[in-house]
Amino acid sequence: DHADFAELIEICEKCNPREIYTVYGPKIQLAAELRKRGFKAIPLGKQTLLESFF
Repeated sequence: DHADFAELIEICEKCNPREIYTVYGPKIQLAAELRKRGFKAIPLGKQTLLESFF
């Protein structure tokens, strides 16, 4: 089973992470909604390298 859009937002609100990287599904829309709620949310591209974060 997978979390839906609303459940993903709920999880983020409960955990209050410093950064959120969205990967699958409506990743751009999810990141945009999370940013509206004050989170630092970034949708990742198809070929994102780990070194991009350091």
